[in-house]
Amino acid sequence: MLTIDEIKDVKFRTNRGGSFYKAEDVDSFIDDVIETFEQKNNEKAELVHKMDILATRIEQYRSDEETVRNALLSAQKVADSTLKEANEQSEIAVKNAEKKADELIAQAQAEVKKEKDSLVALQKLANEMRTELLMKVKSCIDIVDALPTDNVVAEIQEKLSKEFPTPAVSEEVVEPKVEPVKVAEPPVEVEKEEPAEEVKEEKKTDPALEGTTKFGVLKFGSNYDVEE
Repeated sequence: MLTIDEIKDVKFRTNRGGSFYKAEDVDSFIDDVIETFEQKNNEKAELVHKMDILATRIEQYRSDEETVRNALLSAQKVADSTLKEANEQSEIAVKNAEKKADELIAQAQAEVKKEKDSLVALQKLANEMRTELLMKVKSCIDIVDALPTDNVVAEIQEKLSKEFPTPAVSEEVVEPKVEPVKVAEPPVEVEKEEPAEEVKEEKKTDPALEGTTKFGVLKFGSNYDVEE
């Protein structure tokens, strides 16, 4: 295949006279030019065919692009609508959460206030009990302080010994004679045929039962003698 430069710079041989070109050179050049133009035409036809294919594809791409654009616009609208709805729902959810949080905070604050009031009441009651207990303790301390000490008791004993002297007692101590304790006999059952009044009279007139208890016969007054 010839190039433009080869066509421009082509040179033919001449015959002996130099006035004519050799026919075989001219014919060979023409054949090369024809071949070159045929190839160019084929390439042009192929390029045109490719351009047709590309144009068809471009039209298809444009159609697809329009479809894609419409789909994108629809998707964008759906996305905007979904986003708007999601924002509205999120705002509602946030407001509800804030309202719930405020209610919980208010409830917690009320509980804290209630507990604080209870604690203050307990502290007040404890303070009152402390004051009362301190007063009682102070009263007990005052009573204890008012009691005589060993020194005071010794002074009183010494004073009483001086004012009211007592005679010396013999060291021999006579131990009192202890009477043995008699176990009381069980009461005698009274027959039903006997009247109750007569039984009472017998009890009154029976000297053996006088002074008898569950500890035995007890003696009081003039009947009691230590030396017995």
